[in-house]
Amino acid sequence: MALPCGRYNVELNYSVRYKKFVPTIILQKGKDYKFHRGTKPKHAKGIILGKNTRTGWIEDSSHIVSSFTKLISKAIRRNENVILVIK
Repeated sequence: MALPCGRYNVELNYSVRYKKFVPTIILQKGKDYKFHRGTKPKHAKGIILGKNTRTGWIEDSSHIVSSFTKLISKAIRRNENVILVIK
């Protein structure tokens, strides 16, 4: 499932499954989507970040998730709101 176009608040929330803080989009109605690494969309329990260079496969996911998490952490430490815009 792809997120529809819009503006989304991104936070860092603790994931019991991954045992660490992960970037998370908080939607209305109490639903959230966590960003994580992975190689196949069918295994996703959230949003996989990576390069989609061929159908059904995602590459460089670990590096991209790590970089994304560091950027969000820095912004939060500066008391900035993190907004993801999907067009």
